[in-house]
Amino acid sequence: MKRLYIDYETVFKNYVVKAMAKRGRKPFVRKPRPFAVDNVLRNIGLGITVGEALVRKRKRVGRAPEIVIRVNMCDEKAVRMLAESWGTSVFQPKGWYCKKTPENPEGRIYSTEASGERAELIMRGYEPEILGTEIHKKWLRLFR
Repeated sequence: MKRLYIDYETVFKNYVVKAMAKRGRKPFVRKPRPFAVDNVLRNIGLGITVGEALVRKRKRVGRAPEIVIRVNMCDEKAVRMLAESWGTSVFQPKGWYCKKTPENPEGRIYSTEASGERAELIMRGYEPEILGTEIHKKWLRLFR
């Protein structure tokens, strides 16, 4: 029995949704691609990523490990700009706190993270500028 493959693309609000009609369908990409907004946010995100980002592997039960880029900061505005550049969301991890300030009276830490294909697209987008930096070395070590 032959499988039926149907590829179709729909462009809607700066992102492409790909669907395949077959057994075990791929999930939809519901968020915009990285760097879809503008170049200024990309450059701001580059500076934050080089200075603050953590690169690691996330272990998953019964599956291959997943590579994650994560940024934790006390400045909500900076994390929101980075999340907009990456096409991700902002969240507050429980149990993580920083010094209380007038801008952040609760002393909460704000985070954003990208994993899998999105993390790879982000690192490829930054690659010309980050060659030789510590985060690029860590990224290359994860693939060994």
